[in-house]
Amino acid sequence: MSGEPAKPAKTRFALGVLGLVAAAMVAVLGESLRLYLDTGRWQYLAIDGCCLIFAAVLVSAFVAIRRGRISTAIERIYAVTGVAMLLSPVWLEQVETLFVASFIFFILATAPRLLSLQRTDRWVYLAVGGGILTSAAELLPLPTRLPPALQYDISFEVVVLGAAAAFTLLLVRDAAHFSVRTKLVLAFLVIALCPLGLISHDASVKVIEGERARSRDELGDGASATAFLWSAWYDHQRYRLARIADSHSIRRACSDPQAAREAARR
Repeated sequence: MSGEPAKPAKTRFALGVLGLVAAAMVAVLGESLRLYLDTGRWQYLAIDGCCLIFAAVLVSAFVAIRRGRISTAIERIYAVTGVAMLLSPVWLEQVETLFVASFIFFILATAPRLLSLQRTDRWVYLAVGGGILTSAAELLPLPTRLPPALQYDISFEVVVLGAAAAFTLLLVRDAAHFSVRTKLVLAFLVIALCPLGLISHDASVKVIEGERARSRDELGDGASATAFLWSAWYDHQRYRLARIADSHSIRRACSDPQAAREAARR
């Protein structure tokens, strides 16, 4: 009897998860369609095509939820989201870091409430492993990616530190819902991400300061070279004027103004 009231709540939660993923997919579909119409890039059309394929899977997940097969439906949703994450480096850069952090957080926040501990552990491992592969795929020089001007500028260190804070919150708040292995994975993520975010921030600051110092040096060298050229030009013109002033005709004109006026009339 105690399990009966929980089933409608679990169904509503599963429908909420499905609605969240569907809303994100619709947003991506609309944005990609707009960008395709603006730029004509085939990558946006490919993203829209993938969204339409994923929509069919989400519809089947909705049907499964209505029939009471919540675990099957949720795993389909996770699978669709994971495939989308793995495909993101094919077209985009930097976005996959945010996608990886969001996907892992999504699994950790929803799986313990909808799946058994064993399946939750499996999806946590798949999310972390898939996230590592997705992040590593950014290093590949794929020709299918959009040009740099069309990429999204997302701060890596902000995403990493935000993910570490979110994982810490989950570890503290929902510890009772996680198995010991999932807790260890969460602790590993927090311990690994915090130094990574700080090191990335420090490296970014040093790179920016180095670029500024190099720009200042280049501007200083350019200003010195320009000043030298102007000084050389001024010295040359002064030398020419001095030679003209010392010439015989100039001296005669200065000593005999009447002769200078007659020469000017001619």
